[in-house]
Amino acid sequence: MNNLKFSILLALLLVFPAALLAFGSGDINNVQINLKYFLPNYLYIAAPHLLVVGLAFWPKYRQPVLLSIVLSLNLLLVLFGLWIKLDVPPREASLAWILYIPLWSIALVFIGLILWLAKRHRIKTSVQ
Repeated sequence: MNNLKFSILLALLLVFPAALLAFGSGDINNVQINLKYFLPNYLYIAAPHLLVVGLAFWPKYRQPVLLSIVLSLNLLLVLFGLWIKLDVPPREASLAWILYIPLWSIALVFIGLILWLAKRHRIKTSVQ
């Protein structure tokens, strides 16, 4: 995959949390409030995405698996947002977002463990 195509796909995956933040609430009346807190909220919900995308600055890590990781983080964000919208009472929804940090931390550790095991398995199978 060439660098331009990789960069475009990565940028599109990074736009997803912003689109979810802008259009996910469905509350047109609070557009002013949403714009006021858009950047801090985006940085909060896209923090794991930005950490993973930071790896793309090193050519060694610029691989298609990085796109899969960001895509899985987008899926995690959608599922977490749905859980909040469907199961959490509205007055406690903002408090429930505190759980997002440990959730994506666990997800990144889990993804890292899977990648490490896959790399280790590849090394063992290629030696034999």
